[in-house]
Amino acid sequence: MPEPYDSLFAHLAWADDRALDALRNAPTVQPALSLLAHVLGAERVWLTRLDGFPAEQVPSAWPTLTLDQCSALAHEVHQRFHEYLALLDDMALSATVHYRTSTGQEFDSAVRDILLHVALHGSYHRGQIATHLRGADATPVATDYILFTRGAQARSDARAVTATRLCQAIQERRLVRFTYSGGQRTVEPHLLGVNQQGHTSLSAWFVSGVSESGTGPGWRLYLVDTMSEVELLDEQFTAPRPQYNPDDVRMRQILCRIP
Repeated sequence: MPEPYDSLFAHLAWADDRALDALRNAPTVQPALSLLAHVLGAERVWLTRLDGFPAEQVPSAWPTLTLDQCSALAHEVHQRFHEYLALLDDMALSATVHYRTSTGQEFDSAVRDILLHVALHGSYHRGQIATHLRGADATPVATDYILFTRGAQARSDARAVTATRLCQAIQERRLVRFTYSGGQRTVEPHLLGVNQQGHTSLSAWFVSGVSESGTGPGWRLYLVDTMSEVELLDEQFTAPRPQYNPDDVRMRQILCRIP
């Protein structure tokens, strides 16, 4: 996918997650929570338009959400943008999208302009969130793009450590437990690779824990950079799960896998 969209949307996910963490560590500040719900709601609105849904099916850009619902929505939109951007090329970026705003006006905008709008829109409101938190004597967080880039080396080092542990779990067929988007999951890891967008990703069978989709056990794809508190369990699994593909086409490079 052409730059700078890869970096911009990696920053968007990082900044949304930092804003979520700030609200988790603060007393309830309703204006800040409402703004975060709007940031995530607007991201979902534009995804829905990019996916070609009619105006009648576009959700509200100002949903009323709890903090847990914001966390679930953040995971959903970040994953969907991740998948959407992986398929983009220069021709797709130049395509236009016809849509109707909440006030009934109709427009046509280039995909590249929509993506830039989404990436920039949240920055303004995250600044407002920080102001509300500071006014409530809570601790705001900085979400500037340059801070995100300064942490890139640290994230790269942490990613390498996590990848090594996940490959060990795959080799030994051990269950793994980790925190992902604020919720704990236990999975059977099958394959670790670099996806088409350049992100280290784990293909695993979800066993238990938090599931934003609300579905039970099944296949999931996890971004390694979003994982924390990765723990290899003593419990092992035997045969690969049904529909396992050791040549996963979603990966441009496979780092380790069950044969």
